[in-house]
Amino acid sequence: MDRALDADYVRRQSTRRLAGSGGLVLGLAVLVGGVPRFIRPTLDRSEIRTAKVETGPVEATINATGTVVPEFEHVVSSPIDARVLRVLRKPGASLKPGEPILDLDVSESRLAYEKLVERVALKRNEEKQKRLGLARTLAANLDVLLPQSRVIRAPWPAAARPRCRVRVDLQRFGPQASTEVVLEGRYALLPADGERPLVARAVSLKRGPLGAATQGQDATAGVEAMSELVAYLAREIAAAIRALPAGTDESG
Repeated sequence: MDRALDADYVRRQSTRRLAGSGGLVLGLAVLVGGVPRFIRPTLDRSEIRTAKVETGPVEATINATGTVVPEFEHVVSSPIDARVLRVLRKPGASLKPGEPILDLDVSESRLAYEKLVERVALKRNEEKQKRLGLARTLAANLDVLLPQSRVIRAPWPAAARPRCRVRVDLQRFGPQASTEVVLEGRYALLPADGERPLVARAVSLKRGPLGAATQGQDATAGVEAMSELVAYLAREIAAAIRALPAGTDESG
């Protein structure tokens, strides 16, 4: 059976515990107070810089290498073959509408263009002479086919009042690559005044093909075929004139 401890014994034990704790605390205090005396700093205080810490954005520079490319690229090609003499604008330069970027040598192209212009002029002159010859031949044929009428080539006298005017528009006339001789176009009979046609018809006439012996060797065969086509056209126009209502006795 347990029994209670003596009050003096309990008091002595408590006093011992308090005395041990107090001694430990006193020893630690003496140790903490004495340590700084034995510890000396290796840096002088003047060598230490202090600053106030503040919050904010941090700016930093990053070095990098790369290639800058345009967002859009457009290839400009020359419409003609030419040699580049000078580069007037480099890639990335700002340009205005119509501003040149290259200096090209176009002497060969200009020479070829001038030759083409000359050929076109010769061709037009040839066509003009051909049409004048057609007009003369057609008027002569109509004069024979219409003996009761007087055929006058334009320009006619101001006092003349033609029964009708003949207009012929040719699209093709002469020898073709197929060795055929072709006369294609339209003719119209117009009143003395005004442009509303009394008769308007398309015409498509052919002769040939020419023989192999005559092709490119004897131009007479081609000329004869063209004369035959004009004569046929004159007969068709004369028939149309005869079918017109009676009027004055002249045709232009």
